[in-house]
Amino acid sequence: MENTKNMENTEVAEATEAAETADDRTYIVTEMCPHCMNEIEMRWNTDTEGFKAFCPVCGKRLMLCDECLHAEDSIGCDYDSFTDSCRHNPRTYRAGSKVRVIGLPEEKPGGSPYTSTESRGKITECLGDGVYLVEMLDGESIIIREENLV
Repeated sequence: MENTKNMENTEVAEATEAAETADDRTYIVTEMCPHCMNEIEMRWNTDTEGFKAFCPVCGKRLMLCDECLHAEDSIGCDYDSFTDSCRHNPRTYRAGSKVRVIGLPEEKPGGSPYTSTESRGKITECLGDGVYLVEMLDGESIIIREENLV
């Protein structure tokens, strides 16, 4: 009887220790800051604090990309280097924002096809109600609704 009780206590202690270790691993995140190149290790809960932090060394934005990739609901990386955004750091649209435009016609007014480069541009003016004036990389300016910006 005493032996069984000791085994149960040992199993409970081991299970508790394993759970605490798992919790520690869950909340200790390590990322390389792309701005100051310091390896940052911090206690963090992505469930409550999200995947965007700020580097304690340089103060700039620090995305917790490794945590995102290993999250249970991960859909992979959707980072867009042109717009510097992802699902955890959505872009905001304002004058100067780089954007990709979807829903362009297959051909330009002159008849030549749009290329993937030509679907990119920069917002030059916010016209209100989700409408923007965008200067495309080919120099053409178009008026576009927010739902056509990615």
